[in-house]
Amino acid sequence: MVLLFMVCCYAMASIIVEQNVFEEPRAWLKTCTANNPNWFLRKLCALVSCMFCTGTWCGMILYFMGFDIMDMGTWSFFFSGLVGGFSAWLGFLLMSLLEKAVGIE
Repeated sequence: MVLLFMVCCYAMASIIVEQNVFEEPRAWLKTCTANNPNWFLRKLCALVSCMFCTGTWCGMILYFMGFDIMDMGTWSFFFSGLVGGFSAWLGFLLMSLLEKAVGIE
């Protein structure tokens, strides 16, 4: 169950941060928030450009959708975010190493 959760978090974060389907919304969000004096809006830009950040939110979203990987009561939300962020970062790292080994740019 945890492995499925991790794969889902990586897949969601990869789609948001790297794939072409979200290229235009990412570009728009980055231009709107890059030099904004509002702290929250600048952090919103980081949400779509950082695998760890996006993975954390993906884990929390999956928790709210009913995908509770560990029954820890109120800590499940926080734990799901941590596992989601770690799995997105780990998946990104493994895919980068695999692409480098195969020779894909």
